[in-house]
Order: sequence, then C-alpha cells, then structure tokens
Amino acid sequence: MRPRAGGWARALGLGVAIALVLLELLLRVAARGPVKGRVQTSDMPSMHEPDAQLGWRNRPGVYTFGREYPIRMTFWPDHTRATAPAPAAAGPLLALIGDSFTQGYALSDEDTFGWKLQARRPDWRVRNLGSAGYGTTQSLLSLRRLLEDAADRPEMVVYGFSDFHEARNVAATPWLRGLARGADQGHVAVPYATLDGGGALQLHPPVRYPDWPFDRRSAVVATLEGLWADATVGGRGATGRAVTDRLLVELDRAAWTAWSRLLVITLSQWMLDSGRHYRALFDEHGILSADCRHPKFFAPEMSVPTYGHPNATMNTHWASCVEAAIQRVGEPPR
Repeated sequence: MRPRAGGWARALGLGVAIALVLLELLLRVAARGPVKGRVQTSDMPSMHEPDAQLGWRNRPGVYTFGREYPIRMTFWPDHTRATAPAPAAAGPLLALIGDSFTQGYALSDEDTFGWKLQARRPDWRVRNLGSAGYGTTQSLLSLRRLLEDAADRPEMVVYGFSDFHEARNVAATPWLRGLARGADQGHVAVPYATLDGGGALQLHPPVRYPDWPFDRRSAVVATLEGLWADATVGGRGATGRAVTDRLLVELDRAAWTAWSRLLVITLSQWMLDSGRHYRALFDEHGILSADCRHPKFFAPEMSVPTYGHPNATMNTHWASCVEAAIQRVGEPPR
C-alpha cells in the first residue's frame, strides 16, 4: 500500500523541523547564537542623525549624561562639536576631521582637544567636524562638503587618524555588524570606498548590515544572515590598507586643490606594522603628518570611566602635539 502524499509531506516537514532544531542547538553550543540586541549604554543620549551621504552626522543640541560624573556634549547648529562657549569670530579657520577621538566622545566640551586648541590659540577659529564612528572615507566626504563653502575655506585641515579606520573605510563585515549592534541610531548605513581595476579610488553610497526577521531569536537565521553579509561584502575587508592609502592621498589632494593644507595626526596604533607603513606613505607623497600617540594610550587611567574613550589627560596631550606640529610646518596665515 503506497503512503498518501500528505503523509510524505508531513514526514518531510517533521524531518526539516527536527534538523533545524538540532542545527539551532549545535550553533548555540558552538557559541554562534542569535544576533544580540543593541549594546548602547543605557544612559547615552541619541546624539547623531541620519545623513544620505555621510551615513550619519552630529545632531545639534546639548546632551548631558554620565554615570560617575556629569558629561556635557554640545553640537552647534552647523553639526560641529563646540570648541568654545561661542564660535570664534575671527582668525584663520582650522578644521578638525576624524572619528570619536576627534569629536571628543563621552567628554565634556572643555575636555576635548579641539576646545583646548581653541583656548590656547584664540587667534584661530577651530571648527571640529569629527563624528563618532567615522573613518577616512567619511572624513573625506565631510571635508569635501566643507570645501564647497568657498566663503569659509579652512587654512589648515587636521585629520585625526588611527589604523583601525582601515576596516571602516571599506565597510568590512565586522564593522557593519558592529554598527548594527552599537550605533545610537540603531541599524545605520555607512559609505565606503574601493579601488577599480586601475587602482583609482571609487566612493560608494552608504550600505548597512542585513536585518533579517528573527535574527535576534534564531542562531540559524543569524548565521545565514552573516554568511549573506560576507558574500555581499566579498573581499573588501582585505583591501582596507590599500584603500586607506588612496584615501589619505586624496584627502591631501582635496586640501591642496582648495588652497588649504592637510595635517594627518596619528592618534593611536592598533596593528604592529601600520606605523612604518603610514610613515613611508606620508614621506612618499609629501603629506604633512605628526605622530601624536601617547605611550600610555591603552592604560586604564587614560580612559573615561564606563565609556572607555580617551580622557581629558589624553586630549591635553593631543592638543599640545597638534599645536607643536602646526608651528613646525608653519602656521596658517593671518
């Protein structure tokens, strides 16, 4: 007697269900659980807003938070971080671009190196365009946007560089996943750069990590989601350094084209071989640079409690380094 078609279908369905349950259990045992929820610190306000080109930008306003002591972060109406009680009215414009180190994340306004520079040199106009999570790609886009304003061209642009920008610049899968989990806007998108067949720099619109249904409940869905993300990204992650090289050269070219100057300051180094590599790059292309790393960068006493970012002491060091570097290469004309 032949089994009914419905019986085969039920048996097949039951077999698939059992296989999925077993696979779910195996993945969880192997520490491949579902996608975890957002890891935003519970008291951290939402200080960024979406931007179609940059992915996100600073949201104007005053934000006060802090677990161990009050932290006050101010962003002016032009989306820049406050560098003084009020914007300086006169003097050559010194523009800061970069990531959360440049922005001064989890620091009160007066503790950032941008504010300290402005206080030391009131004859300058220090404008801090740094934003949390930026790499060289977003810094270049931010600089280009600034340079579109011919009425307020910076005399000097200071880019706060760290070698971990390499992964950010190409939107590598781990970086996209980290943004999806930790950004204060939730599931955000990030622009990225690649090199074409001839080695020319290509900039691409913002992309985001996939957000599949049930990825926070199922290890199977989360694993498939990750495999899809890897397949979509392809080999971009392996090109981070080559792309970063081209971005740094393009940053310098963009500044010179606008009759400005670029100064790259190295704020931290996480990979053993990157220091020598980038020093050689700067020398080869004549890019002004300064090594502003602190020997105790990774020491606990140099970080903001709870939030883990460089503290006021570190930012004082950076301010001194930037000021000395500008004096070395020649100050902006008055």
